[in-house]
Amino acid sequence: MVEVQWSKKKNAPRRAELKSLLDAVEAHREQLLEEWEEKVRVKDPGEET
Repeated sequence: MVEVQWSKKKNAPRRAELKSLLDAVEAHREQLLEEWEEKVRVKDPGEET
C-alpha cells in the first residue's frame, strides 16, 4: 500500500505524473523496501554492532 500526501494542492503532481510515480514504486517495491529496512532500521539498544 502506498499513500502520498502533499501539504498544498497546488504543489501536488498532475494525475499522469502521480500514476507514473506509483507505477515506478510498484515496479521497484522490493528494492525500495530492502533499502528502507537497511537505512532506517532502529537497532535494539542491547544489540552489538
